[in-house]
Amino acid sequence: MRRSKKNCWQLPTVFAFEKFDQYTYARVVEVETDHKPLISIVKKSLTSAPPRLQRMLLWLQRYDFTLKYRPGKEMIIADILSRAYLTDDDVDSSKMNEELECYVYTVTSRMPVSEERLEQIKKETATDQTMKTLFSTIRRAWPKTRKQTPCEIYDYWNYRDELSEVDGILLKQDKIIIPLSMRGKVLERIQESHMGAEKSKRRARDIMFWPRMNEQIEAVVSKCKTSQEYQMSNPK
Repeated sequence: MRRSKKNCWQLPTVFAFEKFDQYTYARVVEVETDHKPLISIVKKSLTSAPPRLQRMLLWLQRYDFTLKYRPGKEMIIADILSRAYLTDDDVDSSKMNEELECYVYTVTSRMPVSEERLEQIKKETATDQTMKTLFSTIRRAWPKTRKQTPCEIYDYWNYRDELSEVDGILLKQDKIIIPLSMRGKVLERIQESHMGAEKSKRRARDIMFWPRMNEQIEAVVSKCKTSQEYQMSNPK
């Protein structure tokens, strides 16, 4: 299987099904892969998969197939072909770009945040050094071990399969990752709502994410006299 360097983001399985659609459609197909993590990726539910994978998983719904792991040393021909990249002239990049733009618009339009706030998040994300490192790691692919990961993004290691980048914004699944410079203001707004720790955490988790967010929300709410005064307590 050959791939283009510019389109290496496209799952090779998707490329194969699209290329051999006349042989694979309406048939039970077994796909052999030497990429073991792909087995668990395909089994993910659409809601738990990051946006960059949701589009490809949706596209694969039309096919009836199972994935089987097979070491690369046993797939000599496929391994050789996977390293023979297509030239730019052989790739319909306009179609790929059109699909990607449509997908990006769909993701960003569903975000429960105003356009003004999204632009602010983009601006702060672009100047945050940790976010820059996270951007480059997501695009380049994560290291095999946590020890090889840059220290400033250690906290994101456990979520690496859920992270993606869409139009300059970092996401954990469909939650916006808030850059460090904006977290203080977000916590202030949470404190001003006086909703209590549990409700504040639940509402925050529906929209945003950053490492140890729950702990910081609890700390802020615990210092709010109004929230403590009106919080529900168990009867004696």
